[in-house]
Amino acid sequence: MRILVTGAFGYLGLALVRRLAAAHHVIAFGHAPRNPAAHAVIPEKVTLVEGDLLDVAATVSAYAPVDAIVHLAGGGGPARVGADPTAAVRTNVLGTSRLCAAKGKAQLLFASTIQVYGTHRTHAGPYRETDATAPDDLYGALKEAAEAIVRVAGGTSLRLPNLFGAGAGIDLGIQGAVERFARAAAAGGELVVYAPGTQRIDYLHVDDAVSAFVAALGRELPPELNLGSGAPVSIGELASFCVGSAHRVGATPRIVVRQPPDGNKVWPDRSLTNGLAGNTLGWRPQVRMQTGIDALVAMMAGSPA
Repeated sequence: MRILVTGAFGYLGLALVRRLAAAHHVIAFGHAPRNPAAHAVIPEKVTLVEGDLLDVAATVSAYAPVDAIVHLAGGGGPARVGADPTAAVRTNVLGTSRLCAAKGKAQLLFASTIQVYGTHRTHAGPYRETDATAPDDLYGALKEAAEAIVRVAGGTSLRLPNLFGAGAGIDLGIQGAVERFARAAAAGGELVVYAPGTQRIDYLHVDDAVSAFVAALGRELPPELNLGSGAPVSIGELASFCVGSAHRVGATPRIVVRQPPDGNKVWPDRSLTNGLAGNTLGWRPQVRMQTGIDALVAMMAGSPA
């Protein structure tokens, strides 16, 4: 298959491009990677195209016919969206619209997020595809808008929880809880957990996310699929995993518990189901949390996993 991957030089993009390149012609499209070392981990046979998503139609035309498009551009989470909301709107709404208009008969898979269901509201149990979307921050709202555009174009949105893991084997400077804990643990520093540290969050290993996208290629799919890990963990447990991994590479970090900076902030448990994805794709998460954290901390420490 000839597959175009947008956002190809990001965290999920690099891992996916490397996997796809083993069996497909991959056109990796996106802005230059934040870490120049990313170029070294991309297989030589991958076609690299640096550009803005608003100009993606020219790339789709240049490499036509494209069999599938995996649309990963516009991620980065709430912090990145908050830092430049105008760029986030351009990418997720206008860029996605232009991509859909140019895709022709190509299958379209879009990387969406658990945050289309909401971030700060409580919910009984993991979210199912039949639950209403109700984003309560800009990031979730933009992804919900992009999903609507993808749905009209006949594509499928794969809703992801928080991703973690060593990915392509390089540190891209991501500032999520797992990455911050892993860096601190590898350096023998402090891992700050805000009391009570019991919030349970869904973390999916990046390799399992890649496997889901690969399994989705060439299939008839519903408009949305949740990719839950099936095993959400608390913030306190996450810190303990990282400390255990650090001990295995000779570091001695410690966990520091502090009071939350804003006592009125609500951080409810959040997770996704994976039953529909399992039935549709024959997919189940394979990488255990501790195994993935071991490899991530080892990478941060510059040691073999």
